[in-house]
Amino acid sequence: MNYYISDIHFGCQNSYDNRTLEHDKIVKENWNRVVTNADNVYILGDIGKVGNNQDTERLIEIIATLKGRKTLIVGNHDVLRDIRLRQLFVEVCDYKEIVDNYNGMNHKVVLSHYPILFWNGQHKGWLHLYGHVHMSDEWEVYKKSLDYVNEYFENRTKKGYTDCPPAVAYNVGAALPYMDWTPRTLKEIISVNSEKSS
Repeated sequence: MNYYISDIHFGCQNSYDNRTLEHDKIVKENWNRVVTNADNVYILGDIGKVGNNQDTERLIEIIATLKGRKTLIVGNHDVLRDIRLRQLFVEVCDYKEIVDNYNGMNHKVVLSHYPILFWNGQHKGWLHLYGHVHMSDEWEVYKKSLDYVNEYFENRTKKGYTDCPPAVAYNVGAALPYMDWTPRTLKEIISVNSEKSS
C-alpha cells in the first residue's frame, strides 16, 4: 500500500498551522496506527527542523520510529547533511513519477513538494500530489490558476481537442483537515476531495 503526506515539520511550531511540538507525537501515533512496515510512504517535503545537533538528533530519532519504506521528495526546509538522516529513506529525490493502483485502475501520479501548474501527463489523466503551500493564500491562487487551465482546455475540447481530461492536483499537507496529521492512501485522497467538490 502507498501512503502520502507533506509538510510534517517535526520539531517546529508555527501559528499558521497552529502547530505545536505536541503534533510530533500526534503524527507519529497516527502514522504508526495506519502504516505497516510493508507499506511505502511518500513524504512530499519538509520533514522537520534541522540545524543544530539537538534538532538533528531529535529528527533522526523520530523518523527512525516511523513504520514503512519512506521516500523523501525534498522540500525547501529539507537539509540532509547528516548521513544518518539520509539513510532512513529508501530514496531521496526532488521529483518523482509513480503508478498507484486505486479502484482496480493504475493511476500515474506526479509527486513534488511544490505545486506545479503544468506537469507531465496532466492532460492525459495523470494526477499531481504536492505540499509546500499549506492552507495559505498561495494555495488559493494555485487552485484558481488550475481551475483557469481546466476551463481553457475544456473550451479547446469543444474546438476538436477531444482527449483532454481535467487536470487534477491534491494538496497533501499534514495540517489540512482531511489529512489530519496522518499519511493517506490515494483512495482516501481522491474520495475525500471528490466529496468536497460534489
